Amino acid sequence: SKGFLTSVYVVSVKCSGGIRRFIVKKFGDSVGFKWIPIWLWTLGTTRFAILGSSRLAREYTANKILKAHGIKVPKIFHVSLRKKILFEEFIEGTPLSHYVDNAISKGSPNEKELSLVRKVGRLIAKIHSLGLTLGDCKPEHMIVSKENEIFFVDLEQASLGGDKTWDIAEFLYYSGHYLPSIASSKPLISVVKEFVRGYLYGGGKKETVIKAGHPKYAKVFTIITPPQAIEAISEFCLRVGEIL
Repeated sequence: SKGFLTSVYVVSVKCSGGIRRFIVKKFGDSVGFKWIPIWLWTLGTTRFAILGSSRLAREYTANKILKAHGIKVPKIFHVSLRKKILFEEFIEGTPLSHYVDNAISKGSPNEKELSLVRKVGRLIAKIHSLGLTLGDCKPEHMIVSKENEIFFVDLEQASLGGDKTWDIAEFLYYSGHYLPSIASSKPLISVVKEFVRGYLYGGGKKETVIKAGHPKYAKVFTIITPPQAIEAISEFCLRVGEIL
């Protein structure tokens, strides 16, 4: 179905081997309006691309860079710069957000959930080592396949030379919104710890994590994340040199 903010379509094609599904992304400039409230709210912290042509260029470039370095991304079948359309592989799997939500909201993260988060931290460190940042680094933009491979999707805010700390902050503080408003932050910190451990073991710098604890980044998420989650994540990041 089409709507003012619709930009992603799942297309099913019948072929000899059965049904194949593809993602079709339309980067119209009107769709960019959905980024304007986010752009205003994050002003002074990070910068989002608004124009459709910019978002398409970022997605295509990031996909090619990541694929060239062995990081899992959807295969691109066709791109039209004139029409601002991209056709890519549909990734079968479960969003990482499902595992993060379960780990935090249920109060007892299991080893699979923690290992996936740790693996993502390590992969993001590798991405950062390439000089690339994701820009919209939410768990829902990472798909876990049946083989537990991590695919990075929705790369339209990725950029070369971007703010690495923003990626860390967004992943952690956004994950914090899964914490019930009156719950203990203990399961959240278990997830935070494993993500940061993976990031540091993957070659990420402690200074990048420490900066994520500063109010400049934490304040952006106060409208969606409970106060005790913001405080716990900020404190962990600021003290990461003592904790890990």
